[in-house]
Amino acid sequence: MVWEASVGAVRTLVLLALVVTVTLAACGPRSPASQPDDGARSTPSGVAAPDDCRVDAGLDEVPGLHPSVDSYPAITVVLASPDGGCRIPLAVRLADSSARRAHGLMEVPELPAGTGMLFTYPDADGERTGGYYMKNTLVALDIAYLAADGTVVDIRAMQPCVEDDLAAGQGCPTYPPDMPYHAALEVPQGWFETVGVTEGWVVTVQR
Repeated sequence: MVWEASVGAVRTLVLLALVVTVTLAACGPRSPASQPDDGARSTPSGVAAPDDCRVDAGLDEVPGLHPSVDSYPAITVVLASPDGGCRIPLAVRLADSSARRAHGLMEVPELPAGTGMLFTYPDADGERTGGYYMKNTLVALDIAYLAADGTVVDIRAMQPCVEDDLAAGQGCPTYPPDMPYHAALEVPQGWFETVGVTEGWVVTVQR
């Protein structure tokens, strides 16, 4: 009887100790394993981003660029790495009509890093193959050609081609992609490389 009573008492003490331990753990600070890594950041969607993901690479809005394009719709797109671990928001102007696409970024004297222009074809169906060119475009650009689902299928670096070049008999070169595309995204030259965007990334419209 004495042994049985002792065993019951021990069991009771053990259970009480476990309850107290669990309660304190729930009320106290999180363990190091549950804390976010000091180098990790979160994207606007809350997905943890690797250290080399520049989630702050884009601007919140496109500043005034030129009267000829400042009336274009302002939207935000998100560039996501293939594994979804990096999501970079980018403020862009939307070229969604024939007239806007034909003008593009012509006459714009400067395109700040973290901004760009998205070219879409809501008035046309099917894939496209023709390349873009830089007539009367004053700044060097990178263009990402996008598949129907927004996947980057090719990236090309494009150089300005101004009236002086045309007057000298130098035609503006085109920059066709290696793959058909459904949309295109232009940014300042070098920006894609700076933030690590390559073929296989996916561009989606956030708003």
